[in-house]
Amino acid sequence: MIVQFILSIIQNVTEFVFGLLPNLPPMPDVIQGFGAYLISLVSSFSQLAVYIYGSALFVAIVTLAIALLVFDQVWHLIKFVAAKIPLNIK
Repeated sequence: MIVQFILSIIQNVTEFVFGLLPNLPPMPDVIQGFGAYLISLVSSFSQLAVYIYGSALFVAIVTLAIALLVFDQVWHLIKFVAAKIPLNIK
C-alpha cells in the first residue's frame, strides 16, 4: 500500500514535469528497437533464473547483488553525513 502510494506520487510528478516541456520529437526506431531487445533479454534471463533457482532464491540473489553493488556509495554517503553532524564533545 505504501509502495503503491509512493509509485503513484512518482508517476504524477513525472507526468507533471514532462507536461511542462514542449512537444518532444518521437524517439528514433533504432533506439526503441534496442530498448525492446534489452528488456526482452533481461526478462528472459530473469525467467530462466527463476525457473532454475526458484523465486525465493532468485529474489535473495538479486537483493544481495544490488546490495553489494551499491555498498561503497552508501558507505561514503553515511560517512559524509556523519562527518557533517556537529559534535561538541569536550
